[in-house]
Amino acid sequence: MAHLDIKSILSLYASLYKESPKERFLQEIAANKQEYDLTCALKLPPLITKPEEVFAFFSSKVIPNFITQKLAIGKAIELDSTTQQNLQGSIVLIKSADPGYDYLFTKDIAGFITCYGGSNSHMAIRASELQIPAVIGVGEHAYQVYANASKIQIDCQAQQIVCL
Repeated sequence: MAHLDIKSILSLYASLYKESPKERFLQEIAANKQEYDLTCALKLPPLITKPEEVFAFFSSKVIPNFITQKLAIGKAIELDSTTQQNLQGSIVLIKSADPGYDYLFTKDIAGFITCYGGSNSHMAIRASELQIPAVIGVGEHAYQVYANASKIQIDCQAQQIVCL
């Protein structure tokens, strides 16, 4: 029903439609779903300053990928080969996460941040599956800022990371 226009339903009261409304609705839903999928595939700049930017733009700023719509607050712990701390309830920072970091999901972490990676990376997919707040690919400069913080708040819905 999310892809059906309310006007289509209301129009049944104002006209005589001899065919089954079900078929008409299913066709409209299919067409609207296809249009919605196409719209979701579009990538626009965070701020459009010129009409031409709708067709082509250059993003000079790193735009991280926020996974889930959740909020997490925890002690910031940068993970490296010597990290021996208890990770429970913490926000873990990882330079470049790969499938070898799957063990983190058994440590009851509050969330994690990676320096590199994208929305299709292994860790992004796992975080989404397990509903763990994560920010993937924040870039080197932002990663260093977060690595130096003692406590971090990740608000995925608002797409914000705050050093507390």
